[in-house]
Amino acid sequence: MAIKDAIERAIAYFAYACKRQLFRDGNKRTSTIVASKILIESGNGILTIGKDHAEEFNTALNNWYLNDERKPLEDCLRKCIKTLEL
Repeated sequence: MAIKDAIERAIAYFAYACKRQLFRDGNKRTSTIVASKILIESGNGILTIGKDHAEEFNTALNNWYLNDERKPLEDCLRKCIKTLEL
């Protein structure tokens, strides 16, 4: 909650929860849901990793897990935030 910007907070939560493996199973799914909750509550859309970003996401997440390279994951997640356009 110390991160004021909701998008940054959602991305930070996702990265933290995935890497720390907070749950026995479903860490990416659960992290996506919680990040989406943060985004929805602030009116910033939802986090959805679709097929257009799947390869980039997998590479970035792997680099985060193995090499502590967080920026590529953050950049990818920003691209995966979808908003409702009226």
